Amino acid sequence: MDSYKKILDSFSIKETLNPKVWKNCEDPKKAILIPKVRKALMRISEEFIDDLGDDIFVDDIYLMGSLANYNWSEYSDFDLHVIIDFERYGKQEELYKELFDLKKKLFNDKHNIKIFGYDVELYAQGLSDESHSDGVYSVMNNEWIHRPTKTHKNIDMSVLKTKIKCWTDKIDDAIDNAKSEGDAENLKKIKDKLKDYRQSGLNKDGEFSYENLVFKYLRRSGHIGKLFDEKNKIKDKELSVERKIDETRMKKPALFEEVDDAEKFINAIDKLSKSLGEEPTVSDAISNSTYLSKLNNIMDNEVKYEYTPGQKTPYSSDVEEIQKGLQILGHSLPKWGIDGKFGQETEEATKKFQEKNQMTQTGVFGSEEMKALIENLIEQNFQDSDLGKVKTERQSNYSPISSSLDFRDAVETITNKLEGGYYHPIMREKNPGKFSWVGKSGETLFGMDRKTGEQEKNSSAGVEFWRLIDAEDAKNKWKYNYMLEDNPELKNRLFDLIAQIMEPQFIDSSNRYLSDVARNIVMSDPKLYFNFVYASYNGPGWFQKFAKKFNQKVEDGVTDLDTLRDYALQLRKESGNWIIASSGNKIEKIFDEMP
Repeated sequence: MDSYKKILDSFSIKETLNPKVWKNCEDPKKAILIPKVRKALMRISEEFIDDLGDDIFVDDIYLMGSLANYNWSEYSDFDLHVIIDFERYGKQEELYKELFDLKKKLFNDKHNIKIFGYDVELYAQGLSDESHSDGVYSVMNNEWIHRPTKTHKNIDMSVLKTKIKCWTDKIDDAIDNAKSEGDAENLKKIKDKLKDYRQSGLNKDGEFSYENLVFKYLRRSGHIGKLFDEKNKIKDKELSVERKIDETRMKKPALFEEVDDAEKFINAIDKLSKSLGEEPTVSDAISNSTYLSKLNNIMDNEVKYEYTPGQKTPYSSDVEEIQKGLQILGHSLPKWGIDGKFGQETEEATKKFQEKNQMTQTGVFGSEEMKALIENLIEQNFQDSDLGKVKTERQSNYSPISSSLDFRDAVETITNKLEGGYYHPIMREKNPGKFSWVGKSGETLFGMDRKTGEQEKNSSAGVEFWRLIDAEDAKNKWKYNYMLEDNPELKNRLFDLIAQIMEPQFIDSSNRYLSDVARNIVMSDPKLYFNFVYASYNGPGWFQKFAKKFNQKVEDGVTDLDTLRDYALQLRKESGNWIIASSGNKIEKIFDEMP
């Protein structure tokens, strides 16, 4: 009974915000997170974001729940919500929500993080998701999104106790029945009903609804935990029994079910071995050519490459070699050239190659296609010197820029005016106090982050960019924010490579997110062009939001360039992300210097 009363008393409203968490806790207008707490929450959030493992654009990090309100207690926890713009995933939005929800559960199960004795719970929340918390605080920007109010809601304790007893009886009865019958289905129904019950209360009366208070009691008393534990025990038992029975009926693996299939597989391997190994002309041609040897090694890996619409196309050095071979055989790649990405254009070239070789036109490039590619090149008397004929550039379908500004110029200006010099995580290890603000940033230079940007994974230019930096032994010799002032030759080479890395991302984002009319305006005006080029540095999530609002402005009939330039700057300054917002004033100064 003592614990029962203790839990009920925990629902009371306090006179101030939690003094362990908030500075100026007595006045919500002045209250901000204690620096030590904010720093810990940011570090935990970065770990969670890193654990999500996807190329995501985090819009903000919110602290919500009772620790951002006046109803905190010893049962409170830090509800930390990482705000993500799921709309950028298009048709796969729901899939990514489910994926991140699963990763959230795994992260919370794996970690037992506490700050001043309070548990920390992480959530991945959509940018457009409705919040039922009275107090919402931006940990990222260190400011209130919604200040809490000290509302002394009249709670009829007799009504609350009645509702609590009803639910505790339901859960206890369901657990007893499940134990005797060995059926977890009713436990799942109770869990789902409780979830709906709480949500209906949040929708109707917010976090002080009877439904939400009942849920909080059941969680604090351990009833919800017992419900989950019993459900898992029964399910484990079911699976264990089922497996024991099935052990007597196990089949042989499918690979060995039909000997004929195995013989066909062995014969095919033998035939391939003979065609590429025992045949003197073939083996000699391969051994005498560096390029054909590369193709032969790729074939040994038995990897298939295919285009998947709607998904980010990764860079692969193997795909670069395949693209070279296709071009030498006359299957051109005019739009993208040799970019190491198995996109739609490479898929079409593969289909034409398959048609010419009497193969099924799947567009998928696997071992059989590689075998045919090698044979075709040998029949054509290929020499390594023929690689010089390969077209590596992309064609541009855009209107010319009406000034001297091109992408390379934009890169140089961005680097010198908006981005910083060299940084390596070793610097943080040696001086954590000075570099605590950089979080989990990887090795960076001129706006390129080796860890989160994944330049080496996505382009050959990225591989070369970091190879040149490694060749300088940068992590041991370069100081923080070194800008290569004394090495202009290397600096210019790195600028060239950044342009090769970033321009495809800019083009891809422009094609995806800008309307045709808006894109033509952006491509014809050097200031708008520059603003959107830098948006590609800020990530696809921000670019999408930026483009969406810009498109709407154009659709509303606004075509005056000065108005559109000012609007684009305003969108930056009001982005809610301090890094992007601060760049708005800097870009405005750059524009003042432009013709």
